[in-house]
Amino acid sequence: MRGTAPGFSGSLKLITSADFLGEGAPSGARRGRLYRLETPVGSLLRICPAFSDYASWHKPGSLGCALDATPACGVLRQLPEPLIQSPVGPMNSSTRSHSHVIGMWLMASVALAFASHDAISKTLILALPVIFVAWARYLVHTVIVTGAILRKREQGAFRSKRPWLHLLRAAVLLADSLTFLFGLTHVPLAESTALVFLAPAFVTILSPLLFGIKADRLQWLSVIVGFVGVLVVINPTGDGFSLWMLFPLATAFFFAVYQLLTQLAGESDSPSVCSFYVGVFSTGLLSVVVPFYWASPSLSQCLLLLVLGGMGLSAHFLISKAYSFASSAVLAPLGYLQIVFATVYGVLFFGNYPAMTSVFGMLLICVSGLLVYARRTSAALSS
Repeated sequence: MRGTAPGFSGSLKLITSADFLGEGAPSGARRGRLYRLETPVGSLLRICPAFSDYASWHKPGSLGCALDATPACGVLRQLPEPLIQSPVGPMNSSTRSHSHVIGMWLMASVALAFASHDAISKTLILALPVIFVAWARYLVHTVIVTGAILRKREQGAFRSKRPWLHLLRAAVLLADSLTFLFGLTHVPLAESTALVFLAPAFVTILSPLLFGIKADRLQWLSVIVGFVGVLVVINPTGDGFSLWMLFPLATAFFFAVYQLLTQLAGESDSPSVCSFYVGVFSTGLLSVVVPFYWASPSLSQCLLLLVLGGMGLSAHFLISKAYSFASSAVLAPLGYLQIVFATVYGVLFFGNYPAMTSVFGMLLICVSGLLVYARRTSAALSS
């Protein structure tokens, strides 16, 4: 799941800034902001801490779930008793169940879109240089995002308070994309996808270093399970082992760093600005070297490049819509359907049948990620 961090569906309005004592807040980071999220189905209040705490607090089924894991203002902490004022009245169990079903279908579509994106990428890089494919993808991304921002006609829409942070994000995202694409030239699609899903484990490892957030035993257990799954998938002592399998692992690491940097960037800039700058900087950096890897794609390849650039953005739009219908506790496990879809694509289009040991390793990686989400859900309910 490579790409810019998803935005949210709805408008976010700053009500006030105030001092508060955030649990686990590092020294000197006591500031917080009170926001109101307006959505098509209602509104609620949220506190956005001035520090970035990776763990998000939410209650399954809350209308504020659209803001979970988004760069709108870092990570949001929900008030103990959220204020929900819905024009259609309180959500009953039937309405909530229907909303969850819609969100789940949307999230399944997201998994399919990302798997399709990676399958198209593999098809293209088997015929075109990796650098050229990556450059074309980010060029299409930048054009679409720029057009969307210009359409809003907002004054200062392209202004960023932290442009150098976006340059760093772009460099990390480029490393993420290139390591994945180069690895994909030699590693089957299913195994590559599964290894990238180790990113939550890397986030658990990096969060204490970057934000001073201590991981508990369950989170460290998830890290151990995830790395055991990786060892099973790559099977370093087996005949099928290749150093190319380390590339998707590097992708997972860079994606984790990118997620954390996006949280920092989101504290000062909107999701559209974050997406715009990462596209511009990535395209600019690749434009320096792409002349040395220039290719003349066929008409069908040009169409696939256009689809590739638009599909990633479409997937992130679907993410924001899905999180407006259901919480991350409901939706997060469905993200692992991407591994299933990637396996199907690998069998149908590339003739790659994963070994049973690889399948077992993939399951362990999935369990690792689900343990992380289980911990977040437990923290949300206890709060």
